[in-house]
Amino acid sequence: MTMLAWNLSFLVLKEKEYNHKDYEFFDNLIQSVKSYMKFYNEYRPHETLKNKTPNQFEEKFYTNELNKKTTIIS
Repeated sequence: MTMLAWNLSFLVLKEKEYNHKDYEFFDNLIQSVKSYMKFYNEYRPHETLKNKTPNQFEEKFYTNELNKKTTIIS
């Protein structure tokens, strides 16, 4: 992930999750961040990724890269 993508992801996390909740314990904050990251990467389609989730996009990328290498070797 590029630094720009990471920064944008962090800004989304901050805006959607952190800024709207009060956390009594640090562990609650950690659990909330983990939960949002799972949602963001596994369930939330991104327009910039052709309406795929980051995990779907990454899987397709690596599958295509593997196919390219297999074709070159064959």
